[in-house]
Amino acid sequence: MTDQIPLQELTEWNENELLQIIDSSLSVLSTLAELSDAEYRTYDDEMEDINTVKKNTFRIIFAAQSKLRKYIKEYEQRNIDNKEI
Repeated sequence: MTDQIPLQELTEWNENELLQIIDSSLSVLSTLAELSDAEYRTYDDEMEDINTVKKNTFRIIFAAQSKLRKYIKEYEQRNIDNKEI
């Protein structure tokens, strides 16, 4: 597997889709945690692939969270601007 996969900008997603992305990513991480448990030992190359998927999944979560924070700041700013009028 490739080590660094560039993340696509999340400009086309709305807030609910971003939450679904985070939820799905957490499900992936949960499944990977089960696979890497002692009773499910796999080969070293599989563990390396699992770790790469984990890393990329965390990057997706962080990108979605960043986009959600941006939406929240914009929403708060609109509310502040409306109160001042």
